[in-house]
Amino acid sequence: MRTKVQFDFYELPVESYGALRDSMLNHIDRFRAAEHQPIHTQLAIALADLAIQMDNAWPNPIETLFQRFGQTPQSWFTLLEVMKMLPEENNNYKLMTDSFKRESCSQRLQAATAQVVQFLLKLQCSDVQAKRKVLEPQPLESSPAKLVLELDTLHLPLLVQRPSPYPAELNASALDPINPKPWIS
Repeated sequence: MRTKVQFDFYELPVESYGALRDSMLNHIDRFRAAEHQPIHTQLAIALADLAIQMDNAWPNPIETLFQRFGQTPQSWFTLLEVMKMLPEENNNYKLMTDSFKRESCSQRLQAATAQVVQFLLKLQCSDVQAKRKVLEPQPLESSPAKLVLELDTLHLPLLVQRPSPYPAELNASALDPINPKPWIS
């Protein structure tokens, strides 16, 4: 499905876009269990690609994602995964789309940055998968990570030397270096 959205989206009739979007939203929700992680990740990439490809046919993908996956802790992992993929896929030039759609997506991402950062700052994850997603490094040039780094009042706990209150399996995610080079255009 991911490959079809990336390379052959132009073959899909416009009237089918909504049905494909709804189907993918249902599928990603069904495959959110830890044992389905590889499938979930591929669906998240495909959903991000679809949001970019649909452009004006899906004018509010971020709002839709927050409404669908931002309400319960069990679905936060899905929200975080797709939100992580949106800026990455927007900068993925293997995605067969035009620069107008990429720019439109960039504008939507920038408009939603405050909402995403607010969500991340309030997040109290009970799910280990969701905690890992929160702690993963983000592309600095195209994500809420850029805004977080610009906030003077926010003290990042990872910069302070102290014992971690998180389980060992989360520490690896939190300590991954942020490398902005792949995202600088």
